[in-house]
Amino acid sequence: MSDLIPLKIFIRPERRFVAGERPTELVVLVRLVPAPLALVDEARLNLGIVLDCGGSMGGDRLEAAKEAMRGLVDELHPEDRLAVVTGGDFVDAVVPSTLVSDRRALKQQIQAITPSGLATLRPAWFGGAWEVSQHLDRARVNRVVIITDGMANTGTSSPDQVIELARGLFRRGISTSVLGIGDRFEEDVLVPLAVQGGGNAAYVEDVRTLGADLLAEARGARQLFSEWSTMRFDMQDAEVMDVLNEFPWVGERKVHLPPLYGDTPLNIVLRLRLRPGAAGQEINPLTIRVKTLDMEAKQAIVHRKRMKLHVVAPELADGMAPDLGVQAQAARLEFARMHQKCVRKIDQGDLLGARQLLDFSMGRFQSLSGQSGGTLLTEDLAGMATLRNRLELAEESARNRKFLRFSAVFAQRAGFYRPTSPS
Repeated sequence: MSDLIPLKIFIRPERRFVAGERPTELVVLVRLVPAPLALVDEARLNLGIVLDCGGSMGGDRLEAAKEAMRGLVDELHPEDRLAVVTGGDFVDAVVPSTLVSDRRALKQQIQAITPSGLATLRPAWFGGAWEVSQHLDRARVNRVVIITDGMANTGTSSPDQVIELARGLFRRGISTSVLGIGDRFEEDVLVPLAVQGGGNAAYVEDVRTLGADLLAEARGARQLFSEWSTMRFDMQDAEVMDVLNEFPWVGERKVHLPPLYGDTPLNIVLRLRLRPGAAGQEINPLTIRVKTLDMEAKQAIVHRKRMKLHVVAPELADGMAPDLGVQAQAARLEFARMHQKCVRKIDQGDLLGARQLLDFSMGRFQSLSGQSGGTLLTEDLAGMATLRNRLELAEESARNRKFLRFSAVFAQRAGFYRPTSPS
């Protein structure tokens, strides 16, 4: 990426005309659009695949994982680097970090992997990070990808400590992604690990899709616009009441953004409170500052955009229709929050309560999907209807919980690839 390639910032308030002489609460959509893929140089990759080789990964799961990794070898370029570290009874660097030049030898090493006892995922993760760190290059995407069927096995560390370790690795330039398989995957630890670790999290409900998910992860990394970026809100006579996306805060007015990919917009929704102004004024209550990292130049670039609003008489403002497109994007993120509430209901064994929450959410936003929600909101509603029907089956609770959790993360982060739809 070059510093001449722009990051376009669009600020779209629910209303551009606000009432004077009284406080106003306003929903604002901030849309970040990275440069088209045609203008983004494909990134070179420095990958460390960490494979859970505990006994539960034996059979079809391990074979699918090995097939997925062999497919990845075919996808990578000769100048890319790959390491494969397994975690079973002990940690083994099956493939120490190497250039992808002898594909046949790499596939043979992968094919020889066998399951072995109890998963040692945390040490294996560190082993994968160590392999990546031996050839750390800020002009590459340096990433660990964990493939596990569910045993978080964090050892003596608490989940918070594991997440802090992920943050520490990311600060040093190594991101972490997670592909979780099946219904025993401990998403409450490993999803935050990926989110805070600067990578992606995907739920592999059907092991037969693992190959496609791993390739999507690699292709997404190659199309990276900026792996590290932040957004700052500079306010004038206004305050941010809420950010509907659940991004980590890194300051009073600054959030850490997920990775930005070429041609993949990121939608962020804010709720603002504006202080009273006099009718007839043009005001600039919000300035967005997005800082991205140019991988090739190895320097930060700041992109700015101001929001303009007009203050009018209250009766005029009250008669103006809101922007339904902005409301639809807010609805998507409210869906995500509703999904999190459904997860808590499932954890309590209250499937009826989870179904009622989904019914309420679907009814609340059904009209928006037909007006200006577009395809995404319609897909959300269809997916929720399928989940609503599946919640009738108590034995599917674990899988439904995971899909709700992952779909919420996807909606909040606009990830590179969408989680597999429930069947």
